[in-house]
Amino acid sequence: MSDDVMDSDDFNGLVEGLRDVADWKQGKREGFVVHVPETIDVKSIRLAGNMTQADFARTYGFSVSALRDWEQNRRQPERSARILLAMIAREPQTVKRVLSEI
Repeated sequence: MSDDVMDSDDFNGLVEGLRDVADWKQGKREGFVVHVPETIDVKSIRLAGNMTQADFARTYGFSVSALRDWEQNRRQPERSARILLAMIAREPQTVKRVLSEI
C-alpha cells in the first residue's frame, strides 16, 4: 500500500479524534485526552539532547540502571515514564525548567 493512502486504523483514529472534538465542543468532555505511546525510543531521545546516560538520568530523575535497561530493550518504561519521555522528546528545555523548579 502506498504511503499516500490512509489505512483503516488511521481513518478510525481520525474519526475517533473528531468525535472527541465534537464532545468537547458540546461540553461533554473537558480538557484533552492523553495518548500514551506504547513504546518509546529512549536512546534516540537521550542522543537528541547530546547527553550521556548519567546526565540524562540525573537531569530527568531516572536511575541509570533503568535507563540502561530501557535502551537495551530489557524493560519497557512504565506508563508515567513514557509520558515524561514523550514530553522530553518534544520539549526538553521546558521539562528541564519545570523540574528545576520543583
